[in-house]
Amino acid sequence: MALIKKENYFPFITLLITIISVNDWNRIPIGNTYVEWLILFLAFSFLYKYIRKHNLFWTNGYKILAIYIVYVIIQTIRGVFVADNYWEYKALVAGSSALLMPAFIYYFITPNNYVQTFVYWYRYAIILFVIFFAWTLQLGAYNFYLSPVLLFGCFLPLIKRRWRIVMIFLLTLMLFVDLGTRSQVIKAFMCFIISALIIFTKYTKDIFIKIAHWICYSAAIILLILGISGKYNIFAEIEEGDKIHSSSTTENLNADTRSALYVEVINSAINNDYIIWGRSPARGNDSDAFGALLGKELRTGKYERHSNEIGGTNVFTWIGLIGVFLNLIIYLRGSYLAVYRSRNVYIKLIGFYIAFRWMYSWVEDFNRFDIMNLTLWAMIAMGYSKEFRNMSDIEFKNWVRSVFPKRIL
Repeated sequence: MALIKKENYFPFITLLITIISVNDWNRIPIGNTYVEWLILFLAFSFLYKYIRKHNLFWTNGYKILAIYIVYVIIQTIRGVFVADNYWEYKALVAGSSALLMPAFIYYFITPNNYVQTFVYWYRYAIILFVIFFAWTLQLGAYNFYLSPVLLFGCFLPLIKRRWRIVMIFLLTLMLFVDLGTRSQVIKAFMCFIISALIIFTKYTKDIFIKIAHWICYSAAIILLILGISGKYNIFAEIEEGDKIHSSSTTENLNADTRSALYVEVINSAINNDYIIWGRSPARGNDSDAFGALLGKELRTGKYERHSNEIGGTNVFTWIGLIGVFLNLIIYLRGSYLAVYRSRNVYIKLIGFYIAFRWMYSWVEDFNRFDIMNLTLWAMIAMGYSKEFRNMSDIEFKNWVRSVFPKRIL
């Protein structure tokens, strides 16, 4: 009964999170909203007990994380009073749980917790994918289900041959199975990039990693400022170039579907005066393009969209500029420690990938309680973890290999 042993409690919850993460794209849905809420409750209850047991909440190195969590909890309480119908209370649960995902950093700072969780995941989730989900999921949802592959796919040269073949196959599947899911394609491609950098470790100088790390943050901030000010819109430029260089029979990977979202999000914040504090996780931004479902079909009278595919805009809408700033600092501290305070080159490269993911959250990264976000925050935890940063290259290589089960069953 290895499936339900005490030490497998959270790994089993992680498997359940994986399953419910793709319910919206599954031809045979498993469970319903209340099942999802139960899994959410079990996950955060376990995490709360774990943090208390190990006295982690306000320890040195994690205070910015604690400040962010307290702020989100305050915003959640505020949302209880802001919400005035069933759909807004449901949205409050979804938004608050998504915003609290960084709390899982506390759990994943311990390398052994990684091993327990992901040995279990690779043992059972891959089997479920092969025998069930590969046949019932929409092709574009493969990337969401297989999100942990995006983390360990960064270390292909370190993985033993048998599992390396499996990982390359899964990454290739994620890369080509649905080119329309352009952001997921890019994330899978980044894994191959980082793996290639590992192969050429001798030529991957620290200075290049540091430069790439800061480019990700500065480029995102500069482009956001230019776009908001109306001086330069990169999405419009990409769309125009795509019209010139693509034909009607070629998959349009660059089409601009973001500019209108930014306009709606920013105008909504200005018109309703919630730029600094946000609108609470119970509410979304005013939306003429997508608000009809909530306003007309669900009869709330509020033409809003609770969440967009641009993760950064959701943080802004829900908890304002203060929340965006705290979120940035959490990312920045994790990536900075990884790049500047690590003994091994692998964590330094993860620091670069963390910076890339923050930058890309302003293009597309869904804010949800799901396996993709759990994997993301597990990755960021590597930067915060002294144990990971103090590993030598050999020790980290051995650790990566310990994540993959020697046998499937």
